[in-house]
Amino acid sequence: MDTLPRKTLRLKDLKYGGTTIKNDTGQFEYCYDPALTDWNPCVSQYVNSKLGHKVEIIVSPECERLFIPDLLESTCYEVSEDMSSSDADWSTAPKAPVSITGKVIITVSRHDIPLVVKCNTVTLKCFIKEYGCFVFGGVEPYYNVVKNLNVLEYPAHQLQVDLLNGSSQLHLLPFGVYEFPFTFTLQDGVFPSECSTDWGSTCYRLESCLTFLKVKKRHVKPGCFDTILLTRDVHVKRVLPSECETMKHENVFASGNWKSKDMSYQLTLSSRLIEMDEPFQILLDICQRDMEYRLAMVTVSLCQIVSLPRLKHKSFQVLEGAFTKKYYYPLASKTFKDELPDSEQCYSLDWKELIVPSSSRQIRSFYCERSARVDDMIRLKITHKLSIRFRLQTRSMKKQVWLSLEVPIVLADAEMISSLFLPPYQK
Repeated sequence: MDTLPRKTLRLKDLKYGGTTIKNDTGQFEYCYDPALTDWNPCVSQYVNSKLGHKVEIIVSPECERLFIPDLLESTCYEVSEDMSSSDADWSTAPKAPVSITGKVIITVSRHDIPLVVKCNTVTLKCFIKEYGCFVFGGVEPYYNVVKNLNVLEYPAHQLQVDLLNGSSQLHLLPFGVYEFPFTFTLQDGVFPSECSTDWGSTCYRLESCLTFLKVKKRHVKPGCFDTILLTRDVHVKRVLPSECETMKHENVFASGNWKSKDMSYQLTLSSRLIEMDEPFQILLDICQRDMEYRLAMVTVSLCQIVSLPRLKHKSFQVLEGAFTKKYYYPLASKTFKDELPDSEQCYSLDWKELIVPSSSRQIRSFYCERSARVDDMIRLKITHKLSIRFRLQTRSMKKQVWLSLEVPIVLADAEMISSLFLPPYQK
C-alpha cells in the first residue's frame, strides 16, 4: 500500500451526518482516534436524498466478531516480568485462515443524476495504543516514567482492497444498485487481540472511502471531488485452540510446611483454566502443630499482574524485567476461633462456588501481545495468580505472621474458551 499524506479528522464534524469530506481528492490517509467515540463515531451509511445517492458498508454477520485460535498454551504460563519476545515464541502450526467479508452497496435512485466515482477502497485498520516504562538515570537510584509509545490516530497494521481494481479512470454509475464485495484475510501472528485498559488498547475499524465528482444543480463539476468516509467496528480476539481442551480439566495440587512441620497444608484447585463468571472449587487442608501460634484467618484472592516493558529513555533499548502493577480481588475468607491447639489440629476448607466476575472494571482476562513499535518486545501482558494467605498470631496478638501461597492460573472469558467445546458427534 503506497504511503499517502495524512489528514487528521474529527468524524462527527463531517458533512451529511459525519460521512462526507468536502472538496477532497481522496489521496490521503485519514487519521482519527477511534477510542474517542463521541468525536469519531462509527457511521456506516451515507444518504443524500436530494441527489438520490446512497452508500453503505456491510459486514457479513459471522465476521462481526472474529476469533483467531492461536493463543498458545505455552504463552499462558510465561513469567509476568519477562517482556522479551521473538518470532520463535509465537510460531505455531498453520491454522485455517480467518477472513472478514462484506460489501459496499451503492444505490443511485435518480435517472438524471448519476454517480461518477474516482476511487473506491475499503481498509481494515488496527489501532494500537501502547505504553512503556522509561528508565532515567545512568546510575542508581533510577526513576521511572510511564509514557505513551505511539499515536493512536495512526494505525499500526492495515490491509486495503481497491474495489475498482486499481483503475485510474472515472467510473460512471447510472441509475441502479451496485455491490462491491471485499475480503480480508488476517495473517497468522500479525493482528493482535483487541483490548481496552488504562495501560494500552487495541481496536479495529473497517473504513470505506469513496471519492466522487461533485454535483451542483444536477450537473457534475469536472475536477471537483468530495469523499464519502464510512466506518464500522469489527472485533478480533485470540482464543485458545481446541488442542488446549485438556487445560479445562487440569487440576492443580500444592503442598507445603511452615517452620519445619509446625503447620502444613495441601491445596487442590479444580482447574488451572478459570472462566470468568463460572464457579470453580478450592479444597484446602491445614494441619497445625505449633503451640505458640494459632491459625487466625485464611483468605483467597485473585491477583492480577499488569506488566509493561522497561526501556532506556533515549535509545529505546529494552531492559530486563518489567514495570508491574498488581491488583487484588478478594474471593473468600475464613476466620478461626481464638484458641490454641493442645495437640495437632486440622481444618478442611471447601470453597465450591468461587467466582471471578467479568463485571469488575479492574479485572481483565489473560493478555499478551507484541509491540508494534519496538522489535522483540511484548507491549502488554496481563497474568493472574490465586493468592492464598494464612494469618497466624499468638494468643496475646502481639505477634503475627502472614504466610502466602500463589498459584499461577489462566483467567479467560467465555469467548477465549469457546473453541474448546466441540459440538456433539453426529453420524
